[in-house]
Amino acid sequence: DGYVFKGRPCAVVGGGDTAMEEALMLSRICSSVHLIHRRDSFRASLVLQQRVLGNANIKVMWNKQIAKYVGKEITLESGEQQTTLKHIELDDTADPSQERIVLPVDAAFVAIGHDPNTGLLA
Repeated sequence: DGYVFKGRPCAVVGGGDTAMEEALMLSRICSSVHLIHRRDSFRASLVLQQRVLGNANIKVMWNKQIAKYVGKEITLESGEQQTTLKHIELDDTADPSQERIVLPVDAAFVAIGHDPNTGLLA
């Protein structure tokens, strides 16, 4: 889906290998990538961490979590109404008293892994 947002700002949520790979791929096609992670360190492999941290097109936002996705209505050429992402709002996980951050992005990709943690359902 990243190519739909070519040249536009986006966000990736996560801190593992999946999020790193997604952010690196999107950094080549999007105008900017905000990598949002709820902790102060990644769980991804060291090689992927180094690539992400060394990429000028990726901004890491440590100790943040998405509080809200905010949409906007647009009218397509066909006259049809469609809701798209206007911005996301971020809370600080290290200091909840901090003011919420408004981050204007056109897309948010949640990359929290390939294996769902469903063990509690068994």
